[in-house]
Amino acid sequence: MKRQVKYPLIVLAAGLVLVGASGVGATRAAMTYQTNAEAVDFTTAALSVDLQEMQDGKYVSVDGKDTLKFTDISSSDFHIGQKYNENVRIVNTSSGKYDEYVRISIRKSWANEDGTKNTTLDPEMIELPVADGWIEDTSEETAEGKVYYYKAPVAYGEENAIDFLKTIKINDKIMNYVTTVQKKGDDPSIKGTIINEYKYNGESFFVEVRVDAVQAHNAEEAMLGAWGIDTTVNESGVITSLNGLAID
Repeated sequence: MKRQVKYPLIVLAAGLVLVGASGVGATRAAMTYQTNAEAVDFTTAALSVDLQEMQDGKYVSVDGKDTLKFTDISSSDFHIGQKYNENVRIVNTSSGKYDEYVRISIRKSWANEDGTKNTTLDPEMIELPVADGWIEDTSEETAEGKVYYYKAPVAYGEENAIDFLKTIKINDKIMNYVTTVQKKGDDPSIKGTIINEYKYNGESFFVEVRVDAVQAHNAEEAMLGAWGIDTTVNESGVITSLNGLAID
């Protein structure tokens, strides 16, 4: 009996990443007080936040019509268990140049070669550790999704950009999902051959990222009204508790 050990053909597509619309998340009321004899001018300014990815040495804006490119993965042989650079950041693009709090929702999944979603595979094998300064809302965590808030108000402009992702890796534990099978059939060249079949072989991974923002003014009320989260904010605007849990 022949024994043939096959390592998985890593056809893990370069991680097609669907990016949700990163436009207006809310509006901020802006009051301009004039003299007592004049009326108060009440206007609104759009709050928006831009999601950007490092592509070919520079940051490029990606929105609902674009996808992240995973440049470091697509430009090299992809190896399970290896970390690759994947620089993703957010930029406050508010029309009023106001500070804003930012929320990011991220979902991970696997798909078969025909594009259908494969719910039997573990999204946790797609490792996307977030940068410092982000708070995870564990009450929103699911098998596929996580929600993060940046702990402080984000100032306007690219010079104040905030990192979200720095690396990506497919956990090498997927190599443990293997079944040894014996080939059958009339062909004597394969009959009786023992091979390893890897569960993740030929699969593609997908990541969806969505970002939005709310005003920094009246922060606790704004986040409760827009996002339904109960926060405590200190004098510097830093979130010190989220839904009753203290933040280090």
